[in-house]
Amino acid sequence: MKDLPRAVLNIERRNPAWVRDELILALDFYMRFRDRLPNKASEEIANLSADINLLGRELGLAGGATFRNPNGVYMKLMNFRRFDPQYTKSGRVGLQRGGKSDEIVWSEFTTDPDRLARVADAIRSGLSGGETLRGEDAPDLDIAEAEEGRLLTLSLLFIPSALATEGFCKSLPYAYALFALTNIGREFKDFCGGWN
Repeated sequence: MKDLPRAVLNIERRNPAWVRDELILALDFYMRFRDRLPNKASEEIANLSADINLLGRELGLAGGATFRNPNGVYMKLMNFRRFDPQYTKSGRVGLQRGGKSDEIVWSEFTTDPDRLARVADAIRSGLSGGETLRGEDAPDLDIAEAEEGRLLTLSLLFIPSALATEGFCKSLPYAYALFALTNIGREFKDFCGGWN
């Protein structure tokens, strides 16, 4: 190690690409504050950063010291502006260097803001306070990810049976419940007391 140049030893871990769950939370925030986004030093941006960091820990994501910090979260919000016709109609442009997933999430959710809010609320309510649902030691589950993202996909598999009430099962977003029926099948139907 001492033979390596100092610059090589100081390389910081690169942050991973944003995952669907994180993008859904960021887009929900963007749409709620669309007409007047808080500045990057605001309490609102700091709280969004904290939620996304908690989500990242629960999903087993890791990055450098700048992982989903307020500056990075604010930049992601600015990435959404490039798709926003309300913003671009006056000739303005958002940040151009976002990922393809930004556009996919934008296209899927901005036409149905109520669905976006429900899914974001479900993700936020699934945040446990740091308990990792899927870390490096977790077995690889051979299931497709629900369109609502990884957290809801994984949390469905680990729901304590005490929560599986008819009201809980009926409160699941339709696509999430359909995902469960498709991927888990009879076990989910039995788990949710025969709900269909």
